[in-house]
Amino acid sequence: MSLLITGASGHLATAVAERVVDLRGSATGLVLTTRSPDAVSRTDAEVRYADFAHPDSLTEAFAGASRLLLISADDIAARATWHRAAIDAARAVGVGHVIYTSMLRPDAANPALIAASHRATEEHLAASGLAHTILRC
Repeated sequence: MSLLITGASGHLATAVAERVVDLRGSATGLVLTTRSPDAVSRTDAEVRYADFAHPDSLTEAFAGASRLLLISADDIAARATWHRAAIDAARAVGVGHVIYTSMLRPDAANPALIAASHRATEEHLAASGLAHTILRC
């Protein structure tokens, strides 16, 4: 069973990858995706190129993953579109479970600038038919 983590050159993905390796005792089955593979220092995990802005890169990058940790993209304006592409790619390659890092209360009443993009992602994820977990932090 493989776990694929997006945004692998970022702080959250790095911390999660390190914790997964600590818990498992190895990086076997751990796939890290990033638009900057050279920036990923963890060399014992498989590193693949994936860029949300280039949806054609996602299907190949996500292939073979049974679980996907979809870490929120940092571009608020593009986030919902990019996440939709990632969810669609995950469904296309047969990912069994998507874990998404969202926010507290992404409902329409929340005035936070980031609420709408998280809400749109959560709605698309629910409509995708994929098993999923939403982490609201």
